[in-house]
Amino acid sequence: MWQRALKRAVDIGIAFFGLLMLAPLLLGITLLVLFGSGIPILHREQRIGQFGRPFNLLKFRTFKRVNKRTSGLAQNSGSRITRVGGPLQRSRLDILPQLWNVFRGDMSLVGPRPMAADHLNTLDRAVCEALLSVRPGLTDPALILYFAADAVLATRPDAEAEYLRVLLPAKVRAQLNYLWHWTPLLDIRIICQTLVRLPSRRAREASMQRVRAVLATGEEAGRH
Repeated sequence: MWQRALKRAVDIGIAFFGLLMLAPLLLGITLLVLFGSGIPILHREQRIGQFGRPFNLLKFRTFKRVNKRTSGLAQNSGSRITRVGGPLQRSRLDILPQLWNVFRGDMSLVGPRPMAADHLNTLDRAVCEALLSVRPGLTDPALILYFAADAVLATRPDAEAEYLRVLLPAKVRAQLNYLWHWTPLLDIRIICQTLVRLPSRRAREASMQRVRAVLATGEEAGRH
């Protein structure tokens, strides 16, 4: 319990000082989105948090206005990305508003990335209970491994089905492994890896290759 209390205290402290120190960057991105694609500046997506509580996940808007029922994968298709949104997505700067989710207590700095209800409903009940036993995270091992997944899936004709059938289970395995082996030191390691890898072009190319390999393995398994 003391470790979890420490984790929450660190979340609050880093999120507060992160929002404070990054305020000029956040303001700059806000202006870019405003003048580049208009309002709304932020996009809100309902996600399922700890113990099954829904919350609004915040992102800078990176795509053209779409029907609210359009899935996240469809929204991220190449034809819908705005001129400002492409660089924001590739650099992952679009998720910076989620520091507010962390400060509010909706999320943690590290934990399984939050899912939509329809994605959670495809998983076994025991897996869902494990994933929802903690606050979802700003980053996790699955994000580090597959952070370029959107770019690969945008080129696939049946992206949603492939994601649910092949890529989501791979991500869940990485998330469960994190939960089974969690320590405060592991969180520090994941945060450092995130800061180093996400801005790296080489790491992005490696992530794209990894995603393609996972999808190819799923295609091969489907033929047998």
